[in-house]
Amino acid sequence: MDKETQTMQIYESDFFQKYIGHDYYSLLCLQTELLNTYHNCQTFMERKKKLEKLVKESNHPVLLNHFKKKFRYRKRSFYEKIIYQILNKKKWGEMTELEKIIMDVTKEILFIYSKKQEEKEYLRRLVDDYTVILDQRQDQMESFVEDYREI
Repeated sequence: MDKETQTMQIYESDFFQKYIGHDYYSLLCLQTELLNTYHNCQTFMERKKKLEKLVKESNHPVLLNHFKKKFRYRKRSFYEKIIYQILNKKKWGEMTELEKIIMDVTKEILFIYSKKQEEKEYLRRLVDDYTVILDQRQDQMESFVEDYREI
């Protein structure tokens, strides 16, 4: 299995099909659920725990210091910093096998963040579209009532 296929299977969410057939209020509930589990869904937690375990095994002083940050404050920028500032200083050939694995797991976490961001934006747009439709219906209903009163 090639690297791209493995990455695509890291986080599968067919959110285009997932939200079809829902009404406005159920979409609002789904949006709230997505936002509540944005940083700590099952897929994330597995990889985050795996990454923390790998960092402890690596004894990389900069990474160990970086991972002293409390778990709830480890958001996307935390993981981006690992890739772009800490491990990026070494060339791929100079990295140990464990550091390469740490980089790969971190890239998986960032990939999941990007997919969840896409899903969040899609759901936001969908809710906004429903809001516009409901507002238009409300305006039409009010106009209809006003027209009826004039008769």
